[in-house]
Amino acid sequence: FYNVLKDYAATWVLIAVAVAAVRRGIIKPARYAVPPQYGRDHTWEALLVLGLIATLVISESLFEASLMAAEVQKGLHTPFAAPFTLVWFFKHLLSAASLQVLQGLHSVSYFIHEISFFFFLCFLPMGKHFHVVISLFNVFFMRLERGNVKPVRYGVDEEGLDDLESFGVKVFEDFTWKHMLDFYTCADCGRCSDRCPANAVGRPLSPRFISIKGRDYAFKHYPLIGSNGGQPQPLIGDIYSEDEIWSCTTCGACEQECPLGIEYIDKVVDLRRGMVDEGMVPQSLQKAMGALEKRGNPWGKMERKRADWTKELGEDVPVKILEKGKSAETLYFVDSISCFDDRMQEIARATAKILNGAGIDFGILGKAEKDSGHEVRRFGEEMLFQDLKDQNTDAILKAGVKTIVTADPHAYNALKKDYQDLPPVEHISQTIVKNVKSGKIRLQPVEDSSKIYVYHDPCYLGRHNSLYDDPRAALDAVPGLKRIEMEGDCRDRSFCCGGGGLMLFYEPEEDQRMGVVRAE
Repeated sequence: FYNVLKDYAATWVLIAVAVAAVRRGIIKPARYAVPPQYGRDHTWEALLVLGLIATLVISESLFEASLMAAEVQKGLHTPFAAPFTLVWFFKHLLSAASLQVLQGLHSVSYFIHEISFFFFLCFLPMGKHFHVVISLFNVFFMRLERGNVKPVRYGVDEEGLDDLESFGVKVFEDFTWKHMLDFYTCADCGRCSDRCPANAVGRPLSPRFISIKGRDYAFKHYPLIGSNGGQPQPLIGDIYSEDEIWSCTTCGACEQECPLGIEYIDKVVDLRRGMVDEGMVPQSLQKAMGALEKRGNPWGKMERKRADWTKELGEDVPVKILEKGKSAETLYFVDSISCFDDRMQEIARATAKILNGAGIDFGILGKAEKDSGHEVRRFGEEMLFQDLKDQNTDAILKAGVKTIVTADPHAYNALKKDYQDLPPVEHISQTIVKNVKSGKIRLQPVEDSSKIYVYHDPCYLGRHNSLYDDPRAALDAVPGLKRIEMEGDCRDRSFCCGGGGLMLFYEPEEDQRMGVVRAE
């Protein structure tokens, strides 16, 4: 039974190798291409490995088939040859061969198999196919929780950050052992870059090459034999560019797509921390960062204007500001964009109407609220994030609320994943569904039943928090609303809009706006 399974497996492996060789050597999908600035092409290495695999299965099958053919000629008992396998084919092909020829084939195929096998073992650690050996370990140690980012340094708590002499990753040796394992694990399949929205709009970022360039650096500077290539060089300007690292939206599409559990967001955030520590911040972000430090919002508007969006609400929708001893059961955490952006203020007002309609005792922090700091942290400004987080945490705890509701996916992720010791956090869609089911909210029919609606999964609501069903259930609860799904670009494969948080202020090099591509 074992031999039957083995022989069929060997046959299918050879077929798969042939298909892969045609795909790699003849069809050559665009995602396999390696631009000159990103290093050398690996096609020859891929074809060599495919050739070694083919040699192993063919020589092994020829070894067995020559023995079977000889046993048949001598009238001895012959093991069963599974039909339409390589062994079965070679057995019939060699049935008329002389015993001397069969003996020679038997011996030669044995030595070819052994030489190929041990050469393959020695060759694997020398190139990209090292992932064949270590990918299992990388998957085992992969990060299970999404939405969070690694601390500045493991073993150093927030109080100890001031004592650190350096932040982030500046040289290769600053990467964690897991991130170095990621580099060696990359199979160079290109799935991550195919789904990367930054790559799709022509930004100078391809997640695949973050790994490839890191691996090539490791092979060059840490060879098995010889010199390590001299003193460590700064990664930015050597193998990575500033625009390349700033182009990432941290949407998580690359990590979602990777079959080997490679982490990209933590690497990007760590590289940004290093750049911020060295003063390498894009001009378009410097003003927004400065405004966040001074005013607690990227627009630099006065703190007392943070609740101005409530002025257009009628008296029938009262919004308490939790100050001067006022308290409420629920805090509506608005965040900066919903407070100050004219279009997003409509979402803030709609959220307030929903909470009021459900009979929820809620309030806002007003001028005591600061930006959640979600993008501040992911853009590498860790100390500014800690300051914003501390101010918000103090204000929330002083308000004495029991639950927190927000409509902003980035604020939702920050409060759940980046903050500690807060009351439970809900997204407004969860609140709507819960109150519709309980009968506390009755939604009016849609104004124009002829329109068809589609829901865009925000990256930090969907991929990073697996919140897919509640927003759809909230829409479906509206009488007469017709909703469809985006084909291929919904749920965990949603295409980032590129407009979350501080990405509104960043001016990248790109062929087309990410939001336009998403809408199309």
